[in-house]
Amino acid sequence: MVGWVAATGESILSGDAEHDPRALHIQGTPYDDESVMGIPLQLERETFGVLWIYKLSLEAFSKDDLQLAQIFANQVSVALANARLYEHVRCLSETDSLTGLLNSRSLTDLTEGAINHAQTTEGNVSLLFIDCDDFKGINDQFGHPVGDQFLRFFATLLLEGVREGDSVVRYAGDEFVILLPNTHIEAAISIGERLLEATRIRTLGNNPALHTTVSLGLATYPQHASTAEELIKHADEALYVSKRNGKDRLSVYNKESATVFKTINRH
Repeated sequence: MVGWVAATGESILSGDAEHDPRALHIQGTPYDDESVMGIPLQLERETFGVLWIYKLSLEAFSKDDLQLAQIFANQVSVALANARLYEHVRCLSETDSLTGLLNSRSLTDLTEGAINHAQTTEGNVSLLFIDCDDFKGINDQFGHPVGDQFLRFFATLLLEGVREGDSVVRYAGDEFVILLPNTHIEAAISIGERLLEATRIRTLGNNPALHTTVSLGLATYPQHASTAEELIKHADEALYVSKRNGKDRLSVYNKESATVFKTINRH
């Protein structure tokens, strides 16, 4: 009967639900004397839920009860619609429209949450900053629509390489971030190395010209930072060391000296 209300957008008032022609009895369950009211929750005639009220007795509800329930359902519909709209706007504000990834607005909150959890478990949080090497050449040679296509392809490649619980963020332009909760530095280096290798062999549309290597920067909590802002900043600094040292490599931040990094470039 709930499905009937949802499908038709019409209310139900039944004093004997078990014998209502719109009801379906589940075999093996007892027959109950039950009265029900079902009211669709609607916005602009679109049904997105059902308010269901029942009582274990026959003819328990009147038309006045149904009218009161409909007034309440209208108020619930408005409240739920506003909540859905708020959530939709929030998701839009945190989602990159080109790739569908999270955007930079969500990165600090995600990183703070991961660090807070790591503090309670004495764990680690690693952050990989990623930049597509010479991406500007793709835009210049093939145009921005192809460049956008490549970024969507690259976002998919990143998602393929992460584990459940990791977060992939489009930070800006052709810069991306992978947040690795519960991940120590050695495991993060291994993930970065796999990403380096994957991008060396993957192209878009089997066109060798639509190919780029990546530069990576890595920082890990608590070795390299004590806050989310520090972790993001230090991973970004490590990235630019990779860019300056020839690209297509991974650099790890060194907390003791901001100018000294461990650089990994294995072919």
